[in-house]
Amino acid sequence: MIEQSASVDWPAELMMHAQQRLRHEQTVRREACKVCGADAELFDVLDFARTCDVQPGAPPASGIPVYYRRCTRCRFIGTNFFDGLTRRQWTSWVYNDAYYSSIDPAYREIRPRANAGVVDAMLNDHTSDWRGLDYGGGNGETARYLQAMGYD
Repeated sequence: MIEQSASVDWPAELMMHAQQRLRHEQTVRREACKVCGADAELFDVLDFARTCDVQPGAPPASGIPVYYRRCTRCRFIGTNFFDGLTRRQWTSWVYNDAYYSSIDPAYREIRPRANAGVVDAMLNDHTSDWRGLDYGGGNGETARYLQAMGYD
């Protein structure tokens, strides 16, 4: 059973989702890689509230485990914890105003614009020669900037 952190009131719906994921992880040894379909084995477990870098003011640990798996063939590392979340759940639990303001203020616009510029520079402005897939692109802004530059 997952114990709720006393300092943050996580929504009951998130706690139920986490309980379901934990039961799944306790019964499944291997899963298929999301990229190539080979076996993906347990790689690491991180706390749901963990951010990319530890910063002052970051939320305390949630006590909610997020299991990551690594593919034995292509080495892709990913999690299925977030699979099936609705848009409302994403914007409530993950990408919300508190996240944008205190953890990652560059997420909404600054980084996507910069990332699109890097991709454009790498492809040497061959917009009609390339077709891309935005996988795990967050809010979709990088893809929108690239589309505005003429990429498909």
